[in-house]
Amino acid sequence: MTISICPEALQSFSNAIEKEIQANPDVIYHYTSPSSLLSIIKNKEIWFSDVKFLNDETENRYIYMSLKEFIGCNKQLYNQDFCKYVEEFCDDCINDDGSFSVLHQKTYISSFSISEDSLNLWNYYTKNVNHIGYNIGFDTQKFIKYSNEGDLLSLQGKVIYGNEFLYSLFEKLLNNVYKSFLSADINYQSMLRDDLFFNFNKYSMFFKDRHFEAEQEYRLVWVTDINAKLREFNGFYIPYQIYTIPARSIESIMISPTQNHKMATLGVKKLVDNYLEKYEKEIKIEISKIPLRY
Repeated sequence: MTISICPEALQSFSNAIEKEIQANPDVIYHYTSPSSLLSIIKNKEIWFSDVKFLNDETENRYIYMSLKEFIGCNKQLYNQDFCKYVEEFCDDCINDDGSFSVLHQKTYISSFSISEDSLNLWNYYTKNVNHIGYNIGFDTQKFIKYSNEGDLLSLQGKVIYGNEFLYSLFEKLLNNVYKSFLSADINYQSMLRDDLFFNFNKYSMFFKDRHFEAEQEYRLVWVTDINAKLREFNGFYIPYQIYTIPARSIESIMISPTQNHKMATLGVKKLVDNYLEKYEKEIKIEISKIPLRY
């Protein structure tokens, strides 16, 4: 795009989101399964998954669903053509009809949490008492600064849950967009649509339904032209990227609530001794503090 229809309003929208998602935690925690822990520690790699293949059905669409809901509740503020324009824009993005696919085909995400010991996340990886989950605590700055041979992440930040914050942004943004829309011809309206998508899509992965709030998710976003690899998961093929991590960024490994904590701890110590011997004394091995009866 060479022309932006309402650059100040869109820049204000972007600035507000970036300010809101900033958390700057000292440590971020990656909850994972036993097999994935072994792979991460052994290979010094974490996988970033294509945003289109994440397990939340509303993933990357929640921002557009909220915008459509907002315009539906505030139709008295705008004329019929503008409401239809916004609703069709939202429907195209929600239904992923391919109108903008070139702009978000190559966005990958890796999920962490700012919660050190989350029962909700443990439950996801431990379906019964015989299953054990783990989380790896990473020094955030070391992980980001030194990983993947200096390839910079596009964005990082905490996930915002619910649409209250979005509603406050929509009100300010649409007031300005509406003024531009009224004076724009069809070509300019198309350019305005592209501008809206570009800004919405950039941040869409940082908004989720409030039902996921307990996860306290922190996301790293990687946009790259590197051809994706594929992995099989429950019969589906998931595109992903391999992201190299520095061993020195690993601060801790926590074991989920378990009665057999002695064997679990010995196993993790052996894992660290085998693949992280140089950093063994610096890595804390801990058991979840959540009490478990059975």
